[in-house]
Amino acid sequence: MKLSLAAMVTWFGLSLIGCGGPALDDTTAPEAEARTVSELGTCTPGLPSCSLYVNLRCTTPGATKECCNTTSQTQNSLICSGSATSGYRWLNY
Repeated sequence: MKLSLAAMVTWFGLSLIGCGGPALDDTTAPEAEARTVSELGTCTPGLPSCSLYVNLRCTTPGATKECCNTTSQTQNSLICSGSATSGYRWLNY
């Protein structure tokens, strides 16, 4: 009798613990999802946006510049390319 009473009390106590809080929702708000995407991106803080430099003049042919592709949130490289007669510009590498 004591064993069955102890088992019932234990089961009742465990069932109360299982009902202790609100159910977790698998859906995320758009703001939270946007935060997650930027947190998972590979761009490092302080890396300039590639769009600030693409097609702008540069002076050292073959030079590269690290930048952030803001569309895909991935690190990218630009290269200074062109010719002495037409001029050099930053292009996607």
